[in-house]
Amino acid sequence: MSAVLLVVMPFGGIERPPIGVSTLKAQLLKEGVPCDIAYLNLTFAEAIGYDTYAWLSGNYDFSVLAGEWIFAETLFGHRGADDARYVRDLLLGQAGLTPAQVQDIWRARNLATPFLRTCMSAIDWPRYSVIGFSTSFEQNLSSLSLARRIKDRHPSKVIVLGGANCCAGMGLQLHRSFPWADYVFTGEADFTFPELARRLGAGAATVSDLPGCVHREGGFSYVTPPGPALRDLDALPYPDYDDFFLQLAVSPLVRRTGVLLQIETSRGCWWGAKQHCTFCGLNGDSITFRAKSPERVLAEIEHLWRRYRVRHLAAVDNNLSMQYFTTLLPALKRRRLGVRLCYETRSNLTREQVKLLHDAGVVVIQPGIESLSANTLRLMKKGTRPLRNVELLKWCKESGVGVRWNFLCGVPGEKDEDYRQTLSWVAAMSHLPPADGCGPLFLARFSPYFDSPEQFGIRIRGALPAYQYVYSADREVIDNLAYFFAYDFAGRNHTAGRTIMLQTAVAHWQRLHPYSRVEVVARSQHEVVVRDARPDWGLRLYRFRGPEKTVLEASETEHTFDDIHSRLEARHPGAAPDQEWLRGFLDYLIQHRLMLRDEEHYLSVILANAPAAGGTW
Repeated sequence: MSAVLLVVMPFGGIERPPIGVSTLKAQLLKEGVPCDIAYLNLTFAEAIGYDTYAWLSGNYDFSVLAGEWIFAETLFGHRGADDARYVRDLLLGQAGLTPAQVQDIWRARNLATPFLRTCMSAIDWPRYSVIGFSTSFEQNLSSLSLARRIKDRHPSKVIVLGGANCCAGMGLQLHRSFPWADYVFTGEADFTFPELARRLGAGAATVSDLPGCVHREGGFSYVTPPGPALRDLDALPYPDYDDFFLQLAVSPLVRRTGVLLQIETSRGCWWGAKQHCTFCGLNGDSITFRAKSPERVLAEIEHLWRRYRVRHLAAVDNNLSMQYFTTLLPALKRRRLGVRLCYETRSNLTREQVKLLHDAGVVVIQPGIESLSANTLRLMKKGTRPLRNVELLKWCKESGVGVRWNFLCGVPGEKDEDYRQTLSWVAAMSHLPPADGCGPLFLARFSPYFDSPEQFGIRIRGALPAYQYVYSADREVIDNLAYFFAYDFAGRNHTAGRTIMLQTAVAHWQRLHPYSRVEVVARSQHEVVVRDARPDWGLRLYRFRGPEKTVLEASETEHTFDDIHSRLEARHPGAAPDQEWLRGFLDYLIQHRLMLRDEEHYLSVILANAPAAGGTW
């Protein structure tokens, strides 16, 4: 059987070996097809340095596509005037990079061609008959550049592309524009790619029955109809990360790289299948939610721990299955494996659910908060309220679960008032987990904004400007290859100013957070004592008794004014204060930044328990 080589190019993360190729390798070996994985991203990271590579693969303004531009010259040749404009307008201008950062990007670009020469000489290409490239995010040009060199030197090699950059029309355009790509898979290829490799090894190249496979007939590109989404995820093999650890072990990066293994417990998005968030372009054609059985997930986690002895696992799921709260998570809590998990979740989790996440070993979540404005959340169809988002931050702080989240700005239909409310809330939340950042919303392919722009008052101008500096092609081709797009809508000119204000507030929040505490320090049957230690507010001590204590306890979770008043009447029959008193006391708490109000909904920001140490990697 002919051997397959799967290639991981820059700028795939060097600390998270991709699960896609790792699962493909396992399936190929299961079917008797020899397979290796070449992590050439490690080779490039060695060349340009760990810090520069880590920054370029995840910690800069991705909208300027610097990772792709670094390899543009290796594919399209020198473009002097365009390169100068790119550096001036996008790197220094739009992204606001420093001259030193731009110098690092230039140095990486100058090393791109020597790196490709190293790839060609370091790998025994005649050993393999099929070369597969996994391309997601900023891996297109590095993959295409090496693929062309392989095809030029070894014309008989079969080049196959797959990954997120190949979804739907993007994959068809890649095949049309780059003739050295023999096949492109436009969707899930867990079993179709191994079947293609098996057929090629047997000398049969018929692909008309392989779903989502772009191929050539008579010089033209054709794509077969997509197949149904894979329903039984338990049928997938455990991912095979052996090659990654073998290559990392002999790399000078081994002492710098903290490995975080990827696991997959579900695909699609159960919330998006019901109500697609307007900005979300994840999933492409496969938003249908499917989850592995809890028994299979538990066995897979135990397998990865036994084989690789890596404690940190990151789920690539779009959304944690809610069924796992009664199955998988209790089982992980009982097993006490010592692994540390990261999951993406919805933001409307209960206090008990967050505590269970912590006890099960989930130390970091990405809950998709995105906003603290009711209007903005409604416009994005998030299906939650702003106080529920703040509740989650409270529960995470109390339980010690780390939170990764960002503000999104520039949502069509948002108003100045949405930001005024958010800024007033942020001033009261310095003791809660701050946002990691605040940035503009980018219009993504496959999102409702992209598919139905007129419904949201959006005018799409075309691919983001960076794409014209990356690809040497006409506008139609670039638009077909792009994932992010420039757009306009009524009021867009206010976005920059609003974003700057919120960025300033978030930066202040981040500075204050390590020193801020607002918590109950004593509680009795008749009294609760609250200590407020926020650096910009001064140390304050509050004693709340009787009805005041009842109000605070009622508002530990989000409740309406009427709910709180009903609690007062039930707790103090015949002696409950009237609504006027309650309104005045709630206003007092708001003025002292101990309470948040959203219309007639209220939530105390006081932590009922001393905060636990936050989860980190």
